[in-house]
Amino acid sequence: MHFTMHISNKEIKELNKYTISKLIKPVLQNKKPAYVVRWKYYTEKNDTIEYRDQLLEDVPKLVRKYERENNINWN
Repeated sequence: MHFTMHISNKEIKELNKYTISKLIKPVLQNKKPAYVVRWKYYTEKNDTIEYRDQLLEDVPKLVRKYERENNINWN
């Protein structure tokens, strides 16, 4: 049995609504490691600060790559 799912452009945009575009810079938020996050389809004025622990759960490869490429060490 084969199923085909048709998704509209509006639904695709909704799915990507809160997709991370990139990590901007590391910061401390309430004494905890965090990152300024730029969101796909949003501008710099919509950047948010997200805790590193949460980002490691949601996008571990992105965090590890950013930290490796930018020599970030939170220890």
